[in-house]
Amino acid sequence: MTGKKHSPEAREKMRKSRTGYRKKGAKPESAKVRGRKKAIKMYPLEGVICEICGKAKATDRHHKDQNTHNNRRRNLMFLCHPCHMRIENPQHNRKDR
Repeated sequence: MTGKKHSPEAREKMRKSRTGYRKKGAKPESAKVRGRKKAIKMYPLEGVICEICGKAKATDRHHKDQNTHNNRRRNLMFLCHPCHMRIENPQHNRKDR
């Protein structure tokens, strides 16, 4: 007894539905990237000032708990790039270098 034979088109359609279709050669988007993109859409930075230095225009969104899916406002800080790098990589800031 043999199973039903699927056409090549039907097999391709089933494969795409299982794997999540993307263009040939494209890398899958990580969950981390999707979370960051969502934060970008939810909180535009136009006219926002850095929450740490208060001088520069905010260019980055920092997730306080490092969870990029937690896009609640209380978990985000709007920072200029230098201040964001100081938070993300504190040893990069040391004066004794």
